[in-house]
Amino acid sequence: MTSHDMYSFVRWTVLSFEDGKISLLVENTGLGLELQPTPLLFGSSSLGEVIEAHLYHHVTDVSEALFAFANADEKRFFKQLLKVDGVGGKTALSLLGLGIPGLVRAIESGDEKTISSVPGIGKKTALKVIVELKGEVTGSDIIFEKDANSSKKAAKKPVDPDREAIANSLSAMGYDRRTVETALDAVSAEGLTVGERTVLTLKALSK
Repeated sequence: MTSHDMYSFVRWTVLSFEDGKISLLVENTGLGLELQPTPLLFGSSSLGEVIEAHLYHHVTDVSEALFAFANADEKRFFKQLLKVDGVGGKTALSLLGLGIPGLVRAIESGDEKTISSVPGIGKKTALKVIVELKGEVTGSDIIFEKDANSSKKAAKKPVDPDREAIANSLSAMGYDRRTVETALDAVSAEGLTVGERTVLTLKALSK
C-alpha cells in the first residue's frame, strides 16, 4: 500500500454524482477526475458548483483511488486510520462518516460498539482502532470550516434532492437502503446543512 504526492488538492467543477462518488471536470482541459469523498464533502457538494477538496492518492497492489476530504483534518485522520491493520481506504472513509469529534470520543472512551457499527469494521478491528489510536488523536481543535462555510448554500437546497444524495452516499458505503431511509426519517432537516444531516444520520444508524 502506497500513496503519491502527485495529487494533493483540487478546486474544480462537480460534473456528476454516482454511487457515492464525485466526478469533477477540470476547466478548459477536457480532463475529468473521479473522487471517493468523505460523507461531509459529499453532503456539502452540489452539481455544477466549484468545490475545494484535499486529496489522497491511495495505491494498492490491485487498485488505486483518489480519496477526497472536506478539510485537512479529515485527510490527516484518514492517514492515521490507514496505519491500523485491517483498515483500508474505503473503511477509513466510512469511519470518517461518524464525524471526527464523534470518532475521537469513541476512540478515547473505548466505545467499540460505535466504531464496529460502521460497515467493514468488525469487533476485532474496532478494538485495534481504539488501542492503536487512543492518545494519538484529539478532537478539541478540529473545526469543520468547509461545513460551516457551506451552511448558507445548503440551506437554500430543496429537501428531497438532499435526502436522495445522503441516501445514495450511505447506501454506497454499505448501509441497507431501507435502514438508511428509516434513519433519515428520524433526523430533522430544519436548519441543517447536508453534511450535518449526513453525520446525524450515521449516528442514528450506529445506535
